Amino acid sequence: MAYWGRVGAGDLGVRIVNELAAEDVDVSAVRRVPGALSSSDAILVDPNEERLICTYTDPALDPDPSWLPLDRVARFDAVLADVRWPAGAARLFAAAAAAGIPAIFDGDVGPPESLLDLARRATHLAFSEPGLVQAAGVDAVGAALERIAAAVAGIVGVTLGADGFL
Repeated sequence: MAYWGRVGAGDLGVRIVNELAAEDVDVSAVRRVPGALSSSDAILVDPNEERLICTYTDPALDPDPSWLPLDRVARFDAVLADVRWPAGAARLFAAAAAAGIPAIFDGDVGPPESLLDLARRATHLAFSEPGLVQAAGVDAVGAALERIAAAVAGIVGVTLGADGFL
């Protein structure tokens, strides 16, 4: 398993890389960006066990994906990316297609045009309910799922929290 991504050069970036390495994740292709903050998430859970994920991605993290070691993609059984770095995810999914391996898209909230672009590039899509609604432009989950499924070639699903997966 490997992690290819960007982190800030500060303490949080060091911690992220060290914790991944401690779990035997290959971090040799992590890009440390001086002057940028590492992306971070806070997960808030209310008394009814509903969760809210608050994400921060520093715009100072260099969006250029040209440094990704795409020649290594064929070594993997699959790749996974989300919408937080669209240029990197698009490049990764293209390399996965060329290598004939699955490209899994974690479709959480983001700009609808980025969600749709990455959804079209992926072979397998797992949307959050808010991400699916944003991508489809339809509020009803069933209708949104049908709209996305008609627009992409991949296998599409949506997580529904306590109600499971559709």
